[in-house]
Amino acid sequence: MTKTAKRSLILSIPFVLLILSAGWLWSPFGRDQLSALVGDWVMTETGRELTIGGGVSVRVWPGIGVAVREAVLGNPPGFGDGPFAEMDLVDLRIRARSLLRGQIEVIAVRIDGVRVYLERDEAGYGNWDDLLELGWGGSSHAPGVGVARPHTGWLGFAGIPPVRAGAGDDPYLAVYEGLIDWRDRASGGAGQVTEVSLTLAAPPAPGARVGWRLQQALIESPPTPWRRLTGQGTLTFDAFGSWTGPDPWHLRLDPPTTAEGVALELDATVTAQRALGLYRFDDLVGTVRDLSDPAGAMPLIGRLDGHIEIEWPPMMPATPLPAADPAISGRFTVADWRLAGLRLAPAELELTGRDGVLQLVPRLDHFYGGRLAGRLAIDVRDGPPKLALRVDGNGLQIGPLIADLAGTGWLAGTGDLSADLTAAGDTAALIRSTLNGEVAFAVRDGALQGIDVIGLIADARARFEGRAVPVPDEPRTLFRELTASGRIQDGLLTNQDLVAHADHLDVTGRGRLDLVAERIDYRLEAVLVDPPAGSRLTELAGIPVPIRVRGSVMDPAWSVDLAPVVREIARRRLDERGGDLLKDLEGRLRLDGLERGLRDLIGR
Repeated sequence: MTKTAKRSLILSIPFVLLILSAGWLWSPFGRDQLSALVGDWVMTETGRELTIGGGVSVRVWPGIGVAVREAVLGNPPGFGDGPFAEMDLVDLRIRARSLLRGQIEVIAVRIDGVRVYLERDEAGYGNWDDLLELGWGGSSHAPGVGVARPHTGWLGFAGIPPVRAGAGDDPYLAVYEGLIDWRDRASGGAGQVTEVSLTLAAPPAPGARVGWRLQQALIESPPTPWRRLTGQGTLTFDAFGSWTGPDPWHLRLDPPTTAEGVALELDATVTAQRALGLYRFDDLVGTVRDLSDPAGAMPLIGRLDGHIEIEWPPMMPATPLPAADPAISGRFTVADWRLAGLRLAPAELELTGRDGVLQLVPRLDHFYGGRLAGRLAIDVRDGPPKLALRVDGNGLQIGPLIADLAGTGWLAGTGDLSADLTAAGDTAALIRSTLNGEVAFAVRDGALQGIDVIGLIADARARFEGRAVPVPDEPRTLFRELTASGRIQDGLLTNQDLVAHADHLDVTGRGRLDLVAERIDYRLEAVLVDPPAGSRLTELAGIPVPIRVRGSVMDPAWSVDLAPVVREIARRRLDERGGDLLKDLEGRLRLDGLERGLRDLIGR
């Protein structure tokens, strides 16, 4: 036989096997056995029953394949009769020579329209725990079942040798239009992720490094500032088929629309010790970019570097103890960060979390010239996120801080502040409307920009007398100290103890600040103390001058009520020299009680 004939004979063997396999598949015996083989394979791998409602079909090109339609994977005992997973289509690509042995050896899986319902009972057991137990060992072959199991791989599912003959560039596992629904009976928590598209480049296998890609996952609940999750990376398995890493991962979270919100990107090296339940994200770099920039430049809002460790003790087989909730801890260095206009870097940040409560402990030693420290707790166990913030700042430069926060520097000075606040919500509007707690601040050696309180009083006096007073180009009120504290209820700040001391002026006040409507309504009383000589205000010394501040927080209107001031001046003048004059006038006009009547008229 010539070399050419031998080569042709060898090349024809796969086609002969393909024809034989196709004949076996299309025979009545093959079709009857196929559903049983698929059910046995699933039962062997998961210990769960698989119900096939839409039948099983086969193909011979391209490649031998089995399509299972309307498949339902059941729940373990104790979780009701509902499904654990529903699949519209499961397409299994099969190694042809395994069929000749009456077995199924899967080399690629495609799942369309899968819906997974994760549930945890009151004792803390999950309807997935038995699947995780499979990864703890056991025989590499289940006797009596015609399904090949070369080894027990990651999470206990059968791994396939990394030889993917005939698979081409197709991924080993592809999931499209997936849904993950989560319910926790113990805490009442719930969540849902939809439109999941996920691929694995190769099957999990001992010693293998498998690439994965999350094309999309939409976060429906619980409420978060982000909606769309994407990512990619690798999974590295040890000699026993368990995922260990280290693996590079990249994740990105996007808001519901690009017209608002920010995008969060995370890069890290991930390692795992499944037996101990430890997962580390080292060399973590997080960046936040503004997507609402009209120019589309996506400017950088923040960057942090650090690591996160997640401790999630695995469910040990044959033990009565439920799996524990994960514990998260981490430490970050924040190199650049802006939030609501504020510069929150450089900073150190500690992160801890357990039982659905995340704790953030920031420390900023150079926050606007001073120091800021506090604690933020975020509770996502039930409903909208619940926030609890405690913060203390010392030696802060209030002018630049307010300019960055509000866009205008109406207040300057060196200040201290404290706040103990709670809120609920995942948007700025919801947080403002549910904000409750107490705040206090003190500003030293400062200035109230844009308003001259003494000049305001002088202007009102001049207008009352028909005179004009020139207005300064840059009005401001210098003060030695300004203090205030207040209580916030549902976004409404009420203050009763505002006090300010300045040269020639003392101010007290009370009022309200509506954080939701961004409106202010304050009543102040300004008392002139030793007014400057020649200011025509000496007569007003010691008289409380009512000042009203109301309107938009960004541009409030200031007004002076001179009526009580005029009455007080009249009373003073009457006390000084009016008594004898009125008595003489009573005698001349013979009007008894004239003095008493005038005094009553002006409240004297």
